[in-house]
Amino acid sequence: MRERGESGIEGGKSMVGDARDRTLAMASIVLLAAVMLAAPAPAHEGAHESGAVASTGEVVLGKIDFPTSGGAKAQEAFVRGVLYLHSFEYAPAAVAFRKAQSIEPDFAM
Repeated sequence: MRERGESGIEGGKSMVGDARDRTLAMASIVLLAAVMLAAPAPAHEGAHESGAVASTGEVVLGKIDFPTSGGAKAQEAFVRGVLYLHSFEYAPAAVAFRKAQSIEPDFAM
């Protein structure tokens, strides 16, 4: 036979105490979630139009090696488009790809 606690209920805990514990736990979870959602998210590392700008005034996007059959000028515009694309900057990527195509119309992308 199980012992009865101070509350007179088996196991020694009252239902009021259990409800209070659950309420406190739920309140702690809700408070933690609210703090996490209200905190500013860290900035995305990478280049965006509002990101790092070189002394030349161009947005710093990073570097990739993406060989193509295009000429040097078309290749440069194409790589810039890919870098913008990788930074989720779709409009500037489209501009760069169109520039590559205008430099070399037969450049297959």
